[in-house]
This record gives sequence, structure tokens and C-alpha cells, in this order.
Amino acid sequence: MIGDYNKEIKELYEGDKISIYLTGSDGQFVAQHDMTKDIKESSVLPKDLKEILSDSNVQVWRSAVFINGSGLDLGTDLWIEAELNLLKSQPTVLRYVRDKSNGGWTTKKLPEIIKRLGERGIKVHLLWQGQVQGDNAWLYELN
Repeated sequence: MIGDYNKEIKELYEGDKISIYLTGSDGQFVAQHDMTKDIKESSVLPKDLKEILSDSNVQVWRSAVFINGSGLDLGTDLWIEAELNLLKSQPTVLRYVRDKSNGGWTTKKLPEIIKRLGERGIKVHLLWQGQVQGDNAWLYELN
């Protein structure tokens, strides 16, 4: 449970996707965090990032957070829950994050998420930070 919300973890094996859903006490959808293996936009990645990825033997996961409504600050809790769930299945993962949000939500919240993961004993190693088609982007390792 995250706050006053019910958590439901669904592992979807079509496309290697893990989704975490939050519903309110009324059962209505509140938020969702999807994590999917691989990077579909690899053709637009900068050369230095492509080199890091090609040298790695660890699976890369990308993600997206969807919140139903405004003013709900569930995104960071949901993101952390998703990272912890992913690490249960693999000892080390690479996470590719690109901030496509309006207002730069990810850019603002990522330092807090990394700090809170560290407080939970998760090691976070920033491997790359830069721009992908004008959006801030990061590659980090979790273990």
C-alpha cells in the first residue's frame, strides 16, 4: 500500500513489461508506473550513450509514470516502489530515463528518488546524463 491507495502489481510478459497500478479505496484508477525492457528510441540516442549500452551486459529498462488527475504527488512513491519491485527479480539493472513531462517533473524529482533509494540500501550509479532530442535523459545502474 502506498499512502491511502491500494497497490496492485501486474507482471505482463508480452513485451517484457512490469506495471504497478494504484487504485483508490473506491477501486478507481489513480496512477500507473510501466517498466519495459529495452529502449525503442535507440536510433536517436547520442553516440556516447550508445557506447555505454553496447558495452553493458545488463538489461536496460525504461519507464513511464501516469497519474490520473493533478495535484497528486504519488509519482515519486510509485517510482521507488517500481524500482524495488524490479530489483527483486534481478540483482542489477540499468535504467534509462527521459524527461518528456510538461514542466520537467522528472528532472526535478530524480535527485529525490535517487536519495530515497539510497536510504533503502539501494546503490545507484549514474552512468550517463545528457540530452536526447532536447529532453533531459539519464542512464543509471541499480543494485
